[in-house]
Amino acid sequence: MLFAMTLIGLIAFAQAYQVLTLQQFVATRPTPGGMSVPIGYYEQLVDQAKDALRKFGGAEIVVNTHGSNPSVDESPAIFDFLLNEVPHRFVDVGQATALYPALSHIQIDYAPDGTLSTIDGQRELLAQLTLRATESPAAIYRVEGAANPPCEVMARHQNGAATSARWSNGVSLLTAQIDSMKPGEKAAIHVCFKIDHLVRTRPEAEEFHWTAQLWDKAGRRWAQVDDNGYPTRYWRAGDVISQTLTLDVPADVPAGDYVLRVGQYTWPEVKPVLTMDVMGNPQSDAVEIPVRVEP
Repeated sequence: MLFAMTLIGLIAFAQAYQVLTLQQFVATRPTPGGMSVPIGYYEQLVDQAKDALRKFGGAEIVVNTHGSNPSVDESPAIFDFLLNEVPHRFVDVGQATALYPALSHIQIDYAPDGTLSTIDGQRELLAQLTLRATESPAAIYRVEGAANPPCEVMARHQNGAATSARWSNGVSLLTAQIDSMKPGEKAAIHVCFKIDHLVRTRPEAEEFHWTAQLWDKAGRRWAQVDDNGYPTRYWRAGDVISQTLTLDVPADVPAGDYVLRVGQYTWPEVKPVLTMDVMGNPQSDAVEIPVRVEP
């Protein structure tokens, strides 16, 4: 009997030791394809961000991380739970998108693999949190609000690339810069727009997607790219947003002058959002930008 009790005690001790050792290992070392980052790191980061929001004030917390949909993306799901009583939204650092909110706010950078494309010189670093070995630290920033977002400045000073327009959903196009187009290559279309006042016919479900189409003078469409861009559910009045659409230029497209038609449409209905003239009347289903395909 004594032997059996001793054996059970040794087994229990060994199991407890293994669990503690595993927890310590996971807490200090990344395990790609295995255990996720312990939630304790998230809790520390969120607590510090909430403290900063209370101390400095601000409209919200913006989280720059991998993914932006809490329903399917791991980090946004965890942050969404921990920030449930605080206004917040996400920016997917894996997308070619930059967000410039008009109001002051707190930002969290959380990308352990080091992939961050949202760094902005107007941010004030408040704190850093060391994660596990080989992982990039997380950080908390204070942002006063984008009084002069980069693309707004470009729109006031550029000549050829500035292409202002207004859509009926309350969105204004500030600039549209198109990289050189060559047959068989990809061309980047850099779109920068402002949310003047968001207008939706069905606020709970309606999303706005973007399209860019390459047309020749004879009315033939040679290429098209569609992208949802920065999710509409995160748009706020006063936001300036920049994003990049990538157009695959066909190998057989002849060199010459073309028109790039940039527009929006509702999703899932797929109805075009019309542009408006200066009097507020519907004008067209797209903004037309002259472009040239080089030999």
